[in-house]
Amino acid sequence: MSTNPTLSTVTNTFTQLGDRKRKACDQESAGDYERPRPKKARLKPGVLCGILGLPRDAIYEIFSHLDPPDLINLSRTSKLLRKELLDPDITSVWKSSISNIPGLPERPDDLSYPRYAELVFGKACHFCGKQHAGVATSWTARVRACKACADVKFHAVSCDDRPYSKELFSLLPTAPGYKYLGHPEGPDRLKVLMTAALALNQEFRDLEVSARGQWEADKIKEWRAIHAHADRCENWVSEVRNLRRAEKKRVIEARQELVVERVKALGWGEELALIQFTNRRPENLAVVRKACNRILTAQALSNLEQPLTQHMVEVRKRRLFTERMSFLSNRLRLLRDFYTSHMAPGVMYPTTGDFFRIPGVGKLIDSVPSTGPFTQGHLKPILDPYTFRHFMLWWKQDIEVKLRDLISSKRGSGSATDLNLATSLFSCSECSRFLRHPDILTHACASLPFYQEDADFDARIVTLVLQESFWNSNGCIDAVDQSSFSLLIHLLSLANLDWEKATIEDLNKSLFECIPCNDERLGRATMTWDRAMLHYLSPNEPHKHLADSDFYSSVVILDQLETLIIRARMNEERERKLCKDSSQGQMVCLRCMMVEKDFFTLQKHVRTIHQVARPRIGRGLDILVMEDTPPIYRRWPPRTEDGLLSFPVNVTGFWAPLMGHMSNYHL
Repeated sequence: MSTNPTLSTVTNTFTQLGDRKRKACDQESAGDYERPRPKKARLKPGVLCGILGLPRDAIYEIFSHLDPPDLINLSRTSKLLRKELLDPDITSVWKSSISNIPGLPERPDDLSYPRYAELVFGKACHFCGKQHAGVATSWTARVRACKACADVKFHAVSCDDRPYSKELFSLLPTAPGYKYLGHPEGPDRLKVLMTAALALNQEFRDLEVSARGQWEADKIKEWRAIHAHADRCENWVSEVRNLRRAEKKRVIEARQELVVERVKALGWGEELALIQFTNRRPENLAVVRKACNRILTAQALSNLEQPLTQHMVEVRKRRLFTERMSFLSNRLRLLRDFYTSHMAPGVMYPTTGDFFRIPGVGKLIDSVPSTGPFTQGHLKPILDPYTFRHFMLWWKQDIEVKLRDLISSKRGSGSATDLNLATSLFSCSECSRFLRHPDILTHACASLPFYQEDADFDARIVTLVLQESFWNSNGCIDAVDQSSFSLLIHLLSLANLDWEKATIEDLNKSLFECIPCNDERLGRATMTWDRAMLHYLSPNEPHKHLADSDFYSSVVILDQLETLIIRARMNEERERKLCKDSSQGQMVCLRCMMVEKDFFTLQKHVRTIHQVARPRIGRGLDILVMEDTPPIYRRWPPRTEDGLLSFPVNVTGFWAPLMGHMSNYHL
């Protein structure tokens, strides 16, 4: 079988080179190896150069119909065309081309036609040649400069440093956009083109003293003409910019009309006619304005349908909300005044917002048309005893259903939901209190103002008008978590209560003591069940680091007789503190619903106005105190290190006959 000698030679060569990279050749063959030179791209002959074969009159006629930017671009296509267009004999072509631009000032005497055209219509910086948005023209200096080059070529100079007059100094060529005589740097300082300023200084010094006056007068006359022409150029640029903006605005408005027609075609014509504010119209959407800056094709219009529909849905919702707000505002305020003025003292009532939420009340308010006035006479059917009891029953049952749902969601669908059970315990995330039925129905935090954009109209309007919300709209009320529930079960077990059957009244009969918090100087830490819950579960309390076994063993229950003594002293201390400190929260007289922050003042009010000799504190009695959970009561004497009381408890007075057998006892 024959072999290819060329292929064999190539194979041997690669075998000798081994696995090395091919970038470098072998040492032995380096002298014979030459890198191939890169081939230069073959230039195509200029297509436009053929136009020079035409008669010169025809060439001039063609060129004279071009705009100056076209002539500038044409001069940069080839050397031949550049030479032809920069020929002084072709000045008439440039003059005719410049005259095609309406409103453009005539060429100044200090510039040729090509240079003037390039100054007006060019885009690149004269110093670095870059083209970007920051390039600006200095009409007095006859240059274009970007910001970086302007900072280098133009410097702030003072009139005091110049040898000539202040009038001539004020006419020096300044930086782009720099308004001379009146700039924040002061009338005696200008940011000028340094080459021009230095040349002027040198020219001034080279003159004879006698000739300087005439020279300065000539320069002032020359540069005044330059500044006058610069002002005309700036005005022309401003007019052109305004015309372009107006034209662009006209085109955009025409495209926006197409968008409006598409909105009507989508079925939103009636809603569109009801829009009162310009900024809410669909054609003024940001996505629509962005699309209208380009040619609005059928596909572009189709792509806008989804955002337009979403916007119109939002516009309709906002209009309906505004109409509903206008309809309900005064009626809700009237309902609040009428409702609160007829509330009986000592009874649990819903807030005005929750009262309005009752279907019968809301239906009564909506039944009166907006065309006529709405008065308290329309609300009198609410006072019917049977109707009012029905409203209150609906309100309580509605919240009780929500409470049972909270328990089921936390404990499972099969858990007991009897609200009278001791385990039916709730917590408030706003005030960190444990709550129970029925007090939870009127808990203040549950009705705090809470505005939600996605809520229904009536809920949002109640928040805005009445500064309250529907019950638990803010979600602050919830069934207690697992750790709180476990501690509650433990407290019930200490009280020998069946947690599946025990009620809160059963648990309220017991008091508890925290053994680790015993203090030899302060006494034993005794507390109610709800204070015990906060004491052990609050992140700021000292027992948050305890394990569950230590956690539960640190709390004990007090016996019945000591509980009776401590509870009486707790109530005494509570009343004393209320009379002494006026910052214990709000208190309400349940006989007339008067709200007061000072307990002593409210107590005097009940005695004098309502003729009650000793006002009672509690729901359904005389005074309701919206206070926090009862604090820890320090029982004396303290415990000793071995757990025994430091000395016998001597009981005197009313309790002596009942507790004589407990003169020495242990817990």
